[in-house]
Amino acid sequence: MGMKYDKLFALLKSRGMNRSYIVAKGVVSRVTMAKLSKGATVRTDVLCAICAYLKCDVSDIMEYQFDPLNVPEKAQTCESETGETAE
Repeated sequence: MGMKYDKLFALLKSRGMNRSYIVAKGVVSRVTMAKLSKGATVRTDVLCAICAYLKCDVSDIMEYQFDPLNVPEKAQTCESETGETAE
């Protein structure tokens, strides 16, 4: 699964904001918001900008969800070197 940003959307809602609001404020672009909505990769400076604007921690806006069927290639390499799984 990878990164999930459901916490971000819930936080926005709890503060009376929506996705369009932080786009309109220039915190993120529409393209970046689309990536967040899809759980796609975004740069850490984007996450920092969101956290600074919302005055929150990164753990308040995202979480990692492990998917054994979609392990990144680098993680597979690490797994084979250590003999341990990435769980």
